[in-house]
Amino acid sequence: MSDFRDLNPGLRHGELLTMSLTQPDRAKQNEHRAIVVGAGVAGSVCGRDLAAAGWSVTLLDKARGPGGRASSRRIEPHRFDHGAQYFTVRSESFQRGVDSMASRGTVKLWRPRTAHINSSGISIDDVDDEPSNRHPRWVACPGMNDLVRDLQHGLDINFQHHVERIERAADGWEVTCADAARTASAPNLVLAIPAPQATALLTDQPEIRCRLEAVRMQPCWAVMIAYDRTLDVPFDAARVEAGPLRWVARQSSRPDRSPLESWVLHASPEWSRDHLEAESKIIAEDLQREFERILQVAGLEGTVSPVLCTAHRWRYALVDQPLGAPYLWCAASRIGLCGDWCLGPRIEAAYESGRELAQCLLRRREARAQAV
Repeated sequence: MSDFRDLNPGLRHGELLTMSLTQPDRAKQNEHRAIVVGAGVAGSVCGRDLAAAGWSVTLLDKARGPGGRASSRRIEPHRFDHGAQYFTVRSESFQRGVDSMASRGTVKLWRPRTAHINSSGISIDDVDDEPSNRHPRWVACPGMNDLVRDLQHGLDINFQHHVERIERAADGWEVTCADAARTASAPNLVLAIPAPQATALLTDQPEIRCRLEAVRMQPCWAVMIAYDRTLDVPFDAARVEAGPLRWVARQSSRPDRSPLESWVLHASPEWSRDHLEAESKIIAEDLQREFERILQVAGLEGTVSPVLCTAHRWRYALVDQPLGAPYLWCAASRIGLCGDWCLGPRIEAAYESGRELAQCLLRRREARAQAV
């Protein structure tokens, strides 16, 4: 995929994009261009809505592929949804988006057998009283990252572009990636990344940095574990209320997944924070032992040994204290920020944040057009 081709198709790799603002026609065209840093749910929705309105948008993301925290990992022959586990729907706008994706088969309802696990034992949830009856659980298919892949359809996405520096330029913003060879500039800049990562880039934006100080995010260690036989336990997903784990889920219980026996384990924010810098191999071993202790409590007979067990650290996984506003936009600098951290720890929050920031930019364009 070419670098920044929407910004200027004539650029060679590594060239810096510049435009003359002395030409009225080019200046007007230049105004409706944006770089979006972060191609998760929020960044993809923001970029999609701007592009649908005729803007030229380029998305940059440091990952190797789509997903953000709604990622999937393939470790043959297994596939794990090791980030966001599912999503629910409350707003009308998100419902419309989910209905559209459901019509294409991108998302489907997930109806696992669920349980709660605490120090007293395991309580199997009554299907009729299950909270998901009010807000059903949805997952993307065949992996959670396909949700983001769907949102990104038709957009110019540049993966493995780790943005290291942003600076004000004559025509707006100049973005430099980690290898220093990939740079670009555009009048409008959107940061759709976790608040702590945005803070590190905003060295000359003290007012925005001050707003971000209120946001708190928590880490999460995730373990992907697989077995060579089916685990005969009476649940497919469980919330754990004691010990280092907080969530376990059987991957084969999700629609359009392999029948192979594989699970995702999420540690609690507190345990993850206390072990944040530990080696992933040690984390995997510790959480494997805890999971197998839970399996014994659940009545699993005999011992089991995994055929695969590996850990992934999500440094900024969960929103603990949101901003309390759907987005941030600085009109003077023409920089905006969006993400789930604006509204709360849900995929829907990321979707609405990106959507509302895009609407903010489009309203400003309409207002300027009317003024002219």
